[in-house]
Amino acid sequence: HESFVLTAAHCMVYPLFNHFLFGKHNITKEEKGQISRKASHVVVHELYGTKGSEYDIALVKLEEPVRFSKTIQPICIPPYKTKTEGPNFKKGF
Repeated sequence: HESFVLTAAHCMVYPLFNHFLFGKHNITKEEKGQISRKASHVVVHELYGTKGSEYDIALVKLEEPVRFSKTIQPICIPPYKTKTEGPNFKKGF
C-alpha cells in the first residue's frame, strides 16, 4: 500500500526515527528518483520488548503516499507457513 511501511520496531522506538527514504540504493549520495516521507502514525507491536527480539515489528502510516515507480516497488511478504530456515537477507538501511 502506498501509505504504509512495515518495519522493525527497534527502528521506530526513538522519536527522531520518523523519516523514510524510497528509491535510495547508496546511502552516501543523492540519487535520481529518490523521495522522502515522514511518519504520521506509528504502531509498535504491543509485546515488543517483552521477549528479547521477538515481536520486533511496527506499522507506519506515512504523511503522504509513495508513488510506485521503476525504482520504488512494494515487497511481497511470503505466505504464513513458508519455511524460514537457512540463509536469508534483509532490505533497507
